[in-house]
Amino acid sequence: MKYLTKIRLYIGYLFFLFILLLAKPIILSYGIGGVVVLLGEAIRTWAAGYIAKDEVLTKNGPYRLTRNPLYLGTFFIGLGVVIIGDSVWFLLAFTLIFLGVYIPTIFREEKFLAKKFPDDYLSYQKTVPCFFPKFQTLNVGGFSWLRVKKNKEFHTWITLFLILIILGLKLT
Repeated sequence: MKYLTKIRLYIGYLFFLFILLLAKPIILSYGIGGVVVLLGEAIRTWAAGYIAKDEVLTKNGPYRLTRNPLYLGTFFIGLGVVIIGDSVWFLLAFTLIFLGVYIPTIFREEKFLAKKFPDDYLSYQKTVPCFFPKFQTLNVGGFSWLRVKKNKEFHTWITLFLILIILGLKLT
């Protein structure tokens, strides 16, 4: 499963490099896209503050709204970068890449979690949607900045900061 994560990261990096090289952002698209990117990273950070990968089935915080908040955050990050890039072609490429990478990833992870936490995961799966959030009362306890650090979410913040600077320098 770790191999698949690395491939997913490399595909994402190549996509962002593609946009960095070809994008000709305008101020409006940069502003709107930047907000969407930051929303996505905020969702990822929130999720990273709860998840204890492969240790327990995380069901608090954003995991009460969607079973895949990290991927939902990634979706918003990619969508924000596409908005900054200001091209229908970027949107088409992003949609194909995201669906092609994350649908199989989610299926694999669901099989893994169903096997690792058989009774608990099946009831969780029945009550919490796979991707699009179901808004309900949140249990806000359990968030940990140490867990965010352990899950290395700061790498994503640094990468996004650099991407936004580079795209900002390309404003037309």
